[in-house]
Amino acid sequence: MSEQQFNQVLDVHLNSAYKLTNMCWKYFKDQKYGRIINTASPAGLYGNFGQANYSAAKLGLVGFAETLAKEGTKYNIIANSIAPLARSRMTESILPPDILEKLGAEKVAPLVVALTHDSVNISGAIFEVAAGFYAQIRWERSGGALLKPNNSLTPEAFLNKFDDVISFKDKSQIQHPIMLNDYNKLYDLSSNFKNDNNQGNTKINSLKGKVVIITGAGGGLGKSHALWFAKYGAKVVVNDFNDPNPVVEEIKKLGGEAVGSKHDVYSQAEDIVKVALDKFGTVDLLVNNAGILRDRSFLKLTEKEWDQVVKIHLNATFRLCKLVWPIFLQQKKGCIINTTSTSGIYGNFGQANYAAAKAAVLGFSRTLAIEGKKANIKVVAYAPHAETAMTKTIFGASDLNKFSPDQVSPFVVLLASDEVPDKVSGKLFEVGAGWAGETRWQRAKGAVCHSKETVPEFITENWNDIVDFSKSITVGSTQESSMAILETIGGDDDEDEEEDEDEEEESSEKEEDEDEEVDDSIYKFDHRQVILYNLSVGAKMIF
Repeated sequence: MSEQQFNQVLDVHLNSAYKLTNMCWKYFKDQKYGRIINTASPAGLYGNFGQANYSAAKLGLVGFAETLAKEGTKYNIIANSIAPLARSRMTESILPPDILEKLGAEKVAPLVVALTHDSVNISGAIFEVAAGFYAQIRWERSGGALLKPNNSLTPEAFLNKFDDVISFKDKSQIQHPIMLNDYNKLYDLSSNFKNDNNQGNTKINSLKGKVVIITGAGGGLGKSHALWFAKYGAKVVVNDFNDPNPVVEEIKKLGGEAVGSKHDVYSQAEDIVKVALDKFGTVDLLVNNAGILRDRSFLKLTEKEWDQVVKIHLNATFRLCKLVWPIFLQQKKGCIINTTSTSGIYGNFGQANYAAAKAAVLGFSRTLAIEGKKANIKVVAYAPHAETAMTKTIFGASDLNKFSPDQVSPFVVLLASDEVPDKVSGKLFEVGAGWAGETRWQRAKGAVCHSKETVPEFITENWNDIVDFSKSITVGSTQESSMAILETIGGDDDEDEEEDEDEEEESSEKEEDEDEEVDDSIYKFDHRQVILYNLSVGAKMIF
């Protein structure tokens, strides 16, 4: 994928949505009424092979809509997102005509109409829709692990509690947030722990000698990352558009290896990687940390401020990942840690540009994780909560000097190590105040319209099912999402399936008589299930 291809898709889907919404916003505000629907995609929610640009743009639209929903509340402006699964060249090549017929745009439009009607009063929500299936999805946050935020907060301490970080078993601890965690409460709890953190039995040794590029490492969170990686034996490229040398010297005084890179992450990305190759010969790890803020209410946000934030957070991340990717492929190993934000996950007032960019980074990261799996390239996204020069202006007076970057960096070091389970690739984590947890998607029970024509009234009449999470499922990939939806909408074919199963059972019984050692009755796959399975693993017909 070229940078031109990346930007073309970004312009069509995300940047154009900003421009059009920006033109409409003042009218919405004046008339105290407005309805916005952003069209995302399963590829944006979960990532999808070969669609890094599309995944980024589409999840960026979700973060954008969530922020618009927060800013629009007092003006009666409602903003939601939909992620439709519809007919495409891929599905047309392998799905039977009866299912393709159900995947038409006419099944999507009724949800759009309903969401813009006054009878549906919801904002900042996300819905999956396909073939007459309609369901809300929402964020689900694990209970996580809470550790004492002192000198005993190390990568090893987080590793010792990692099962808690990714556990969703304790229903009383799981959250379904629309905003960042209550870090003040977490800090009050963690800072009062009497005992130091248990370091467990595993020492993080896999980072010794590895070369890591850390952007925006001249201060704040990036500097903290640099010092922690150096402590664990990594060779650090300290990048910052300001002077990185003080951090380099600090690392050297502590006995580590480091080199400075005084380059802009967007316009001089190639120079950053060149510094690493010239000094250390390779790159093993990339931590995209550099960032800027141009906070402003959406009404006052300028196109220049939108572009500045998107370029530094998203386009620079793309450029650096693109530059190190061939290196990782050649050595069949690599790790990228991309920094997203709770503003991108949940939206945040006055940060439409930042929220869109950071959500896009998450969608981009999930596709990279899928594409990098074969080559043993790990890609993880995390949302930090720490006081830095960039975030200081948005912290309240009571928060200052409370949330140190040292409460975040040990977890980042752990994510980059080989000691953490491989399954972290493609995941999203939130971390701060000694706490770390995983955040994922949860889909509601949903409602299915089996009639050939769906009307908006079906949405309103079945709204309780569409937003009912009492019988929810969790979905982690585009393939899982598509297969689950297609299985759900198969109601019209139930009788045919039962007949097929009866025939298969009879056939199995005959085969058992012929060969008693084979128990074929255990496996019952009709043609539809085979097709759905192949779709779920990305199969397509070759002509």
